[in-house]
Amino acid sequence: MKRLALSVAMLLTLSLGPGRAHDTWLPHHREDFQELARRKELRTTVLVITIGFALFLGGLVVYVFRSTEPARSLEGLKEEQDRLHRTVLEALSAARGELRKGDKTEIQAAFLDAYRKAAGVSALPVALDEESWQVEGDRVRIHYRAEDGTLHVEASGQIGGVSVTINQRGEISFERFTLQRAEG
Repeated sequence: MKRLALSVAMLLTLSLGPGRAHDTWLPHHREDFQELARRKELRTTVLVITIGFALFLGGLVVYVFRSTEPARSLEGLKEEQDRLHRTVLEALSAARGELRKGDKTEIQAAFLDAYRKAAGVSALPVALDEESWQVEGDRVRIHYRAEDGTLHVEASGQIGGVSVTINQRGEISFERFTLQRAEG
C-alpha cells in the first residue's frame, strides 16, 4: 500500500510539475500563437507560389510543344526550296527578253505571268506593295535595278525560300533560306 501511495504521489508530482513549471495559460503563450498565425500566412504564400510555378511550367511546356511543328522537317524544307528554285528559274528564262529591254513594269509583269504558269496557278497574283506579290501560297518579291540591269527575285513558301539574282550578262546567283515563323 505504501508502495502504491508512493507511486501515485510520484506520478502526480511528475505530471503536474512540468505544467506548473511551464505556465500553460494563454497570456504566456501569446508569442507562440502569433508564430502560428505567421506559419499559416507563410503556408498560404508557399501554396500560392507553388501553384504559380506549376502554371508557369505548364505554360512553358505547352509553348514548346506548339512551337515545334512537324512541317518544319528538313526534308519538307528542301522540297519547298527546290520547288521554288525550279519555278523561279523557269520564270526568269521566260522573262529574259523583257530583262534585256530594261522596263521595270514589263519585267515584273512578264516574270509574274511566267511564275504563275510555272507554278501551275490559274489565279492572278495579288500585289502586296510595289515589289511584292502573293501567288497562291508563295510570296514573290521582284526588285530591278535599272542602273546596272540586275534583277533580284525572292520567292518564299511556308517554311523556306530562295533568292535569285541575274545580271545583264546572264550570270545567276542563287541562295536558299529558312523562314522564321512568328507566333502571335
